[in-house]
Amino acid sequence: MDEGFGPDLKRLDDETSPVPQTQEERRRTWVLLSDEDEVLDWHKARDAMRGCRIVVSPGDDHRIRAFDDFVPTLAAWAADDPS
Repeated sequence: MDEGFGPDLKRLDDETSPVPQTQEERRRTWVLLSDEDEVLDWHKARDAMRGCRIVVSPGDDHRIRAFDDFVPTLAAWAADDPS
């Protein structure tokens, strides 16, 4: 690969990152993680998303099979958001 592409790739990564960059974005982000996720390390995701509303689904996997259990909490959180 041409080394000249490095800065462009870094900028593209920054622009498309799912990690909220500002305090306001973090305040408005709700993160649901599973502590038995076989694809993502939930500890790393938790650390990357500090400042966000983070909920960990215990004993759950990458599919978050218990998602329905979190809908009332998510809906209440979203309804309470003034923005």
